Amino acid sequence: AITGASTINFLLGVTGGLRSTAWNTAWTGTVPANSVVNVANEVEDVLPNGFGIGAANMLNTKLHLGENVRLLQNYNESGTFNDAIQIGELTGAASSYLEGGWVDGRGREWQIGSLNTDAVFDGGIRGYHKFTAATDTTPEVITSGTSAIRLTKVGTGKWTVNGVVELPNSSRWTNTAGTTYETYGSITVNAGILELSNKVRFPVDNTIAHTVTVKTGATLILKDSLTAPRSNAITLTVDTIAFFNPNNQYIGANNIDIKGTLESGIFAGTNISFYDKSTVKLKVNTFDDGDYEQIQAEGDISVIAGAVIDITVATPTANKPIPLFVSVSADPTLVCRKVLVNGVDITANTEANTAEGYIWLVDVDGLGTGELLYVSPTGLNNPNADKAISTIQYFDIIGRQVSENSKGVVIKHIIYEDGTSYNQKLFIKE
Repeated sequence: AITGASTINFLLGVTGGLRSTAWNTAWTGTVPANSVVNVANEVEDVLPNGFGIGAANMLNTKLHLGENVRLLQNYNESGTFNDAIQIGELTGAASSYLEGGWVDGRGREWQIGSLNTDAVFDGGIRGYHKFTAATDTTPEVITSGTSAIRLTKVGTGKWTVNGVVELPNSSRWTNTAGTTYETYGSITVNAGILELSNKVRFPVDNTIAHTVTVKTGATLILKDSLTAPRSNAITLTVDTIAFFNPNNQYIGANNIDIKGTLESGIFAGTNISFYDKSTVKLKVNTFDDGDYEQIQAEGDISVIAGAVIDITVATPTANKPIPLFVSVSADPTLVCRKVLVNGVDITANTEANTAEGYIWLVDVDGLGTGELLYVSPTGLNNPNADKAISTIQYFDIIGRQVSENSKGVVIKHIIYEDGTSYNQKLFIKE
């Protein structure tokens, strides 16, 4: 154990890691709470040197991995399987790695963020890497181990990972006592914010479906694609009052279930469903193709009655519908509770009762088509588009009030909830 220190520097001075059976330098003691632990690789070797820790050695510690350092778990072959490695804060250089278990089939969970701080890890996350030295007839080979990684963000802070996240296969492992354990790869955001800035890859060859889960109150942000096989690969779930921002990226999950808030467009590799009390937030810069966010899916899109679609529009184009929900396999099923545009409820707007403003188009069965239309009698952008209508009245050319079905020249008088009004001249054929 180390006591009374605020900064601790570990120097890895022996070639280990991938090049010998001495796979790491292990730390089994304790360090003071809130201390900073720096791990540096002093060996001139492009292959990362291993630093191993136990389940709670760094629970209340700010751990930084230097150039060519990889973080591993220090465990024994007969130990328990279900323990997690807890780290208060993790940062690292671009050439550092957080790796899975070094015993094939024996998955591990990494819990990051218990100190509730914001931190940036520039390194990557991957399975344990093995080195096979070259022989007279074969080249040197580096392969990834087959031990699943469960990555869990805890604590209220934001943890940003800038390197590639490449999770190994799901795994089965039997310890020396004969007990078999089975686990899958997972990314779980229990609290705070997890931002993955680079690609996230799940394995092609797996036996158990992997999971991505955003728990209530937590946020997951993706800045690049998340890819996996089409079948039995990933179930991505956003819980109630949780937030998911995929930044319009491709998400190759088998099923995407949104029970909280989706904060951007998305391209779903298969199916995506929005449940009761979920919210879809989309941004529309203009109505030009490619200048608005969409919910796209190669499979089915389902929005049930309790969901809310919240759209922010900057510059609309009159009388040109734009598709915001697009399914390759079939028409989307959209039975949402409310549609908002710039904070105004347009759910009840139809082409029959709206002279100018936004309309969420529906089909003959009353289901949303996934298209947003901005109507304007002049064909120009109307400053009243975002206003809620209070009443609509009709008058003839000498000022007498008439019904909306009157023929000839009719003045449509629209009164908005803010007290302003607008007149539209119509010619209704006999």
